[in-house]
Amino acid sequence: MYENCLLPIQCWTEIQNLGKLPRFKGLEQHFCENLTHYRKFFDSSDAHREPMAGEWNQKLDTFQKMLFLRCIRVDKSLLATAVSPSTS
Repeated sequence: MYENCLLPIQCWTEIQNLGKLPRFKGLEQHFCENLTHYRKFFDSSDAHREPMAGEWNQKLDTFQKMLFLRCIRVDKSLLATAVSPSTS
């Protein structure tokens, strides 16, 4: 699946690892089916503000989306925590 990804291998490895968690079951397939969307996500200077594609944007909570963001853009993970709404 990675050969068509056009993202760094580390991103793909992180997505595979995240996909092992029950809440993220099917993430690898979803990612592969939405490569165009996630390529834009990867290239965005505001990746921490970009929505996930399709049902995954509603399926995951804010923290889970930050875990996904960390797979794609580890450099934006800290920004995501700064702009995320408070859950307390």
